[in-house]
Amino acid sequence: YPFYDFDATYMKVTFIEIAMPPMTMATVLAIRGGLNKDLAINTLGMGILASFLIIPIWNLIINI
Repeated sequence: YPFYDFDATYMKVTFIEIAMPPMTMATVLAIRGGLNKDLAINTLGMGILASFLIIPIWNLIINI
């Protein structure tokens, strides 16, 4: 990374953290707040399933 004074490991870890699935606490707060329970749970589940594809793709991109 020629334009930044960062170690490559820090950049890789940052991108992997960005690609992580959504937090479950947001789903809990949405349900407790009276929002649509089914939508909150389905969104969380889809986010976790999508992360199984997104994380390896980001890993390939940052290792180029």
